[in-house]
Amino acid sequence: MTGSVRIFGSPHRYVQGPGAIEALPALTAELGGRPVLVTDAPVWALLRERVEAAYGAQTPPLVLADPEITYATIKTAGEAARQHGPTVVIGAGGGKALDIAKGVAHALRIPVITVPTIASTDAPTSKVYVVYNEAHELVGVEHMPGNPAAVVVDTTLIAKAPLRFLLAGIGDAIAKKFEAEASFNAGAANMHRTRPLLSALVLAESCYQTLRHDGEAAVAAARSGAVTSELENVVEAGILMAGLAFENSGLSFAHAMTRGLSAAPMTARTLHGEQVAYALLVQLVLEQRTDGIVADLLGFYRRIGLPTNLRELSGAAFDEAQAGLMAERTMEAPHTQKMPYPVTAETIVAAMLTLEDPTP
Repeated sequence: MTGSVRIFGSPHRYVQGPGAIEALPALTAELGGRPVLVTDAPVWALLRERVEAAYGAQTPPLVLADPEITYATIKTAGEAARQHGPTVVIGAGGGKALDIAKGVAHALRIPVITVPTIASTDAPTSKVYVVYNEAHELVGVEHMPGNPAAVVVDTTLIAKAPLRFLLAGIGDAIAKKFEAEASFNAGAANMHRTRPLLSALVLAESCYQTLRHDGEAAVAAARSGAVTSELENVVEAGILMAGLAFENSGLSFAHAMTRGLSAAPMTARTLHGEQVAYALLVQLVLEQRTDGIVADLLGFYRRIGLPTNLRELSGAAFDEAQAGLMAERTMEAPHTQKMPYPVTAETIVAAMLTLEDPTP
């Protein structure tokens, strides 16, 4: 779709707060009343008491999926879910579990409700799900016909999750402002294949400002497992604002580089949001920014605990061969070219090396 048409997509409902899981029975009743729950064994152990308390004797049938999201995993889970004749899929867990649930709902042509147990990405609101191969290399980006029917975020669970996941969520979300601006300036299409919307830029900016204003306090709260207003704000920014911002404006280099980072052995097992946080710094160096934003973000990253260079991201010394592989794979991603200056594999490696030089 081209021209002046603009499309804004979003979940039908967003529920956030302590005990939000209690909203599930009413939500699934609105969607035919025959849910199936797709998750993995560790998440079910975490959620079982809450889900059974919410549903009682009507607790949904369970499909325990392999935690690695591959096309084979989606097919197997989909076949198991189909046996229950569901009208809606509930996906619970982290990003991979939610993406498996989206894949199952997509295959069965029914709605999905996402229930994130960590706040590591903005995937819960998105119609997009990503698929990897057995080597954990990104092999597919799929689109459901629409966004999840509902997103249910129980912040009691988020606050008690390992801090690393919240930090990754901040890293994933903080890039959205810069990627939205790059997409808008490039005149690139959003996830609905129309021009980026001004409202998405506003959301991306609000997301960024919320993370900068409340991020450090939210991290401090999460260290003690406390649900505070700052934590609630950061969770909303990282899941809802960031998710709506990226789908309705578009992505740019910071997300393109995750294709390269997931292909290199030294960074393949790092979290998506950790990769995006680092790749954003590479993007800003490539943009030749002179507004002090790189130094400003480096300071923020250091204060909360996000990686500022490849060495910190990987836990290993800079490896030029692997950096070259990352750059080459990054160039294969279409979002790479949404930049104000031409980007090559060589300029990517040069930007990565720039960040290896410690900045005061």
